[in-house]
Parts: sequence; C-alpha cells; structure tokens
Amino acid sequence: MVKTEDEQVFFVPVQGPTVLRKNILGGVKKILVLLKRYEKFRFIREEKVKRMHELRVILKELDFLNKKLERTLPKTHLREIDKPIQQLPSMSYRRPKNVVSDLDKLEYELQHIEHKLQKLD
Repeated sequence: MVKTEDEQVFFVPVQGPTVLRKNILGGVKKILVLLKRYEKFRFIREEKVKRMHELRVILKELDFLNKKLERTLPKTHLREIDKPIQQLPSMSYRRPKNVVSDLDKLEYELQHIEHKLQKLD
C-alpha cells in the first residue's frame, strides 16, 4: 500500500526545546511591545484628529461671534488700547479608566508572556 504525500508524516526532533520556546516567547514579547507602542501612537493620533476638529468648530464659532459683535458695535475713532494677553490654563486629557482598550489587552498579554518566560528560567 503506497501512502500519498498527505498521509506521510515526518517527525523532526528539536534540540533544546526549552531554549527554542524561550526564544520564540522572547520574539513574541518584542512584537507585543511594538504593538503596544503602535496602539499608543494610534490613540494619540485619533485624539489629535478629534481635538483639531473641535478646535476648528470653536474657531468658526468665534469668528462668527466676532463678526456679529463688530456689526453691532458702533463705529468710533478711538485708538485701540494694547492689553497684555492672558494665557489660558492648559487642559489635560484623561482617558476613562473603565474602558478596556487594545492597549490594555496588549499589556495583559505582555505580562502573561513575561510570566511564562520567568517560569522557563
């Protein structure tokens, strides 16, 4: 009885399976670190786009209100008074803590792989 290629099974012995497994897990760890950095980058980029859109909306509204104010004020020949510009307090963004993002999932996987690597040592 002749076996076809699909039916033939070959077993190849692996020298140092724990070392090989350790190397594979190390590579997976590096990939997860890169994915984590990419997720942070993507999150920051999305936030930037959202804030730029909000800024455009606010600037359009300010422009509209400024033109409306100029139309309603009477015309005068008084000089403009230069006043120092007050700086607005900086706004910080905090991500909601109850939302589990892809970044959190990647961090969990990274911790899991690090734990496996420690077990192998």
